Amino acid sequence: VPGFLNVTTAPFVKIGSGYYYFESKAVTWYSAFESCRQMEADLIAFESPEELNLIYKYVTEANKVALYWTSGTDLTEQGVPGFLNITTAPFVKIGSGYYFVESANKKNWFDAYESCRRMDADLITFDSLVEMNQITEYLIDTIVAQNLSLFWSSGTDFAEQDKHVWFSNGQLISSDLWLPGEPNNLHNKEHCDNLKINNGLGGLNDDRCAELHYSICEAPQPKTASFIIW
Repeated sequence: VPGFLNVTTAPFVKIGSGYYYFESKAVTWYSAFESCRQMEADLIAFESPEELNLIYKYVTEANKVALYWTSGTDLTEQGVPGFLNITTAPFVKIGSGYYFVESANKKNWFDAYESCRRMDADLITFDSLVEMNQITEYLIDTIVAQNLSLFWSSGTDFAEQDKHVWFSNGQLISSDLWLPGEPNNLHNKEHCDNLKINNGLGGLNDDRCAELHYSICEAPQPKTASFIIW
């Protein structure tokens, strides 16, 4: 806007070379998108780290501590928008998913499940042999080497004995994910499933739910992106 015109841009404020409006009312991403469109504007798209830093500086100095929706989404292709360079720690990206590997503390299946839920995640569900192989390869490269290790998954036969499903979504576990001879329900006491890695190979194994093992949490796939100021 030409400065000599002295045009009022409210409710938009000038920051750097752009004009921005900050909505103080918390709304969903879709509502935020519609609100911006009604103002003949768009949810913010950060075109550079410099622009992001300018907004960050303004928000912190104005004491507007909050989460703000951006226009970033994966509605056309699933995953975290790459240009945002979002920190996902303690989750790591493996293939197209985000996972947290608990390799410091061993827990029974129930405690492992609760730990993942407290992180707004679930015990891992292997949707395919490809996904399981990617996770196995990552674990061998970074954590377990060639040693025997077991990691809890969300697989169980709680609902119907000997019918193993993913507890997180109720889907039947694919037969190609099991180690040879599994599931075997040894002594009629094995009802929780883990990823068993031994000598460089991985596959599912049913086990007693009270056994203490490591675990893997899987984060839900993000659909939209926001930035946080604290």
